[in-house]
Parts: sequence; C-alpha cells; structure tokens
Amino acid sequence: MNKRLILIITLLFFISCENKNETIVKDIDTLIEDEKFSLAQDKIKNKLEAKRASDEILSNKKPINQRIIEVSNDRNRVVWTEDKQITFRDLANPLSKSLTFPDIPEMISVSSEAEYAIVLFKLPNGAGCRMVNVSLIEPKPSYLSDTYVSCKNRSAVSSDGSSIYYFINENLYEETLKDPKKPKLLVSKERFESIYPNIKNRTHIFSISKTFLIFFGNAGVYNLYWFNPKDNSITKLASEIITPKLYYGNGKNAFVLAGVVGSLLLREIKYTSYGEPTITKGFSITYNEINPFPTTKVNEFISGKSGSIYKWGTSIKKRVYPIIAEKFWVVARDYIIYENNATVPLQIKRTRSVRDVELKHNLDFAVKSIVNFQSPLQNVKVLLMQNGKFNNAIYNIKPMFTIGNDLIYKYDTETQFWAGNEYLNFDNKNIQIAVNNIGAVNTNGGLYNA
Repeated sequence: MNKRLILIITLLFFISCENKNETIVKDIDTLIEDEKFSLAQDKIKNKLEAKRASDEILSNKKPINQRIIEVSNDRNRVVWTEDKQITFRDLANPLSKSLTFPDIPEMISVSSEAEYAIVLFKLPNGAGCRMVNVSLIEPKPSYLSDTYVSCKNRSAVSSDGSSIYYFINENLYEETLKDPKKPKLLVSKERFESIYPNIKNRTHIFSISKTFLIFFGNAGVYNLYWFNPKDNSITKLASEIITPKLYYGNGKNAFVLAGVVGSLLLREIKYTSYGEPTITKGFSITYNEINPFPTTKVNEFISGKSGSIYKWGTSIKKRVYPIIAEKFWVVARDYIIYENNATVPLQIKRTRSVRDVELKHNLDFAVKSIVNFQSPLQNVKVLLMQNGKFNNAIYNIKPMFTIGNDLIYKYDTETQFWAGNEYLNFDNKNIQIAVNNIGAVNTNGGLYNA
C-alpha cells in the first residue's frame, strides 16, 4: 500500500510539472499568434532566468558600486569586485580568495587562468589610472606600476603574471614585474590601422591562453588584432567589430560581435597556446537579439565601454543598451582523481539483442588489481564513460563474478552504450581529457559529423 501511495504521489508530481511547462508554452504560442511579441519575449525571459535548484549564489552582498565581473578563458573561475574588495572563486574546487584595497577599482583584467589580475584605480586629479598587478591565488606581493594609463583602455597581464601590457598614445608597451620599472615599446601605433584618423582610438587587450587579442578603434567600429608576445608579432584578424568585448567560450574559443548596424554577425575565434587564431565568417543575428531598441539613425553611433553598448550622437543623450550576450555564466569542471593500481583489459562487442544489434555496443572488461580487494562487490565502484562524457555515464556496476582477485564484467544490457557503426574505438588509456580522439561534433546536414 505504501509503495502504491508513493508511486501515485511521484506520478502526480511529474504530471503537475509537465502540465505547468505545457501551460507556459501554450501561453507563449498564444501571445505570438496575437502578435504580442514583447509580452512573449518577457515571458520567455522570465522562464529562462527563473531560479533553479542547481543555481548557486556566489555573494549576498549589496555593494554600492556596480560589480565588475571577469572570468577565465574556460569560464571555470570567476573574479568580481564589490566596492573595495576583489573576490576570486574556483567553481571546481573549494577555493575562494579575497583582496581588499584602499580605493575602489575602476577596471580589472585577469589572466587566461584568472590567477593574476591587473587592477586600475582612478587618480585623484582624474588624469588617468594607476595600475596594480596582484596574485589572486598565491600570497605574493602586489606590483605598482609607475606608469599612468587611460581609464577607458583595457590592459592585460600574462598567463604567468610576469608581465603587464598596456597602451600609451596608441603604442603597445610591456612592463616586466621587477626593478627597475622600465616600460618597453613593443608595437608602435603606425602598425595599427586607424579607422577614424581624427578620433583618438580606444584599445582593449584580452588574454587568450599565452597570447592576446587587441581591439583597436572607436565609435562602434574596431579592428581585431592578434598579438604574440613570443616574437612581438601583430596580425590583423578582422575588421568591423562593433564592440570591444570578448565573450569567452570553452577555453579554446571565444566570440565577438561584428558587422554594421542592420547586419550584425556573431563570429567565433578559435585559438591555441601560441598558434595564430582563426575567425569564422559568423552567422547573422538580428538587432533585437542584442537589445530591444530600434536601430540607430543618421549621426548616431554605437560604442562600447567595459562590456556595455551605448548609443550617442550630436543631438541625443547617451543611452546604455543591455546585451543578452552579457549575461554572466560560468561552467565548473569535472575532475577525476585516481591512483593507477589496476589494469582494465577491455573489448567492445555488439549487443546480443537482435533488435539493437545495429544501434548499441557492449563493453566486456575485467579489473585486474595489484592489491587485494576487500569485499569487492561492495567496495569497488565502476564508472563507464563514452568519449569522456558524464551525461550518459554508467555507475556502480557490480562484477558478474570473480576469479581470484580479478573482477569480471560480462553483462549485456547493463554495460551498453548507444553507438552506431561509426563507433569503432573505446579508449580507456587516458581519463584526463573531455573527449577521446574527437576534435569537434556538429549536425551540419542533419546528421552528426565528427
């Protein structure tokens, strides 16, 4: 009786959730049919931004000044300001650090792994900003540069925290963090293409692994350059970038907004440690996908500052636009910590079921250990992953039988993965990478391609 009652309650719970979601979808469809697009957009936005059980509150503080948020290249680490305090958080590990300064930071820029940050503080006379380089993890002394820079330009710090990079009068300098403090000219302004000769250019430097991307321009039109500190080379990657903001992806790619008003593109940049990045032609996005306001008119311009897009002109007041792509999100890494005390001979076989013979593959394997197992049926935990993925992993399969100290797994359905005839290899030699021998997967043409 109790089992039936629990089953009924569980089913009613799922039915209730399903009906609630179906109701929301129907309401949105109705609003679209009635051409009430703004109401439909608000309803979708509220649904997507609703709090979920898996959400984590990083801070309950209510700072007086707006937070500045920075993330590492792979978005596993986040750094943010709350008035005079800077907080570092590694989402994959229980690691959190905080630094407190006597003044409120004007801007921060973190290294590729978010281990170091260059912090800008506004001078009392308003003539610029002073730069302080800090270590966010290790207790190292901070470095105060004697050079003052524009508060509107973004500086950068190397991945190992040994050098900072900044622009002065549109020239790129490097300053190593040691005495004597002497900036070194790396790239002169003549090597950068000035879009508007009569307007002073803005410069924004972003770290990508061990190299940098530089936005150079103004008034909503920027050129994108790649700078390699290994040989101080500069390469132009793209033009007509609409805002000097880099949206980091998975640690190997990033995105920029490009194009012109009325014809916007989201372009992907793929990069490695030192190789020249590649940038795609991008795909079209509408103006409404970036902000809900109408397009600009004659003598009106779109500009970017600190990640925000704003409109300005000769006869209008400056207006800041919210960007959907500005929504802050990070991703925590999955870690496996292991000690190599066992070997796992493995065979990939077809399923014994005729119905699934072309659709599934079965894993036959054994666990051969150099240590003696104590109660292996209870104490040995097995995790099976397909191409290093956790979302369809098989957990805690008990051995079918034991031979001495060897655990034998010769199941049929319990150790199967969905896989067509293209699934020819199961590599269990390295469990430290996310995928095995697969560079990318897409669905171009309606089918999965790897």
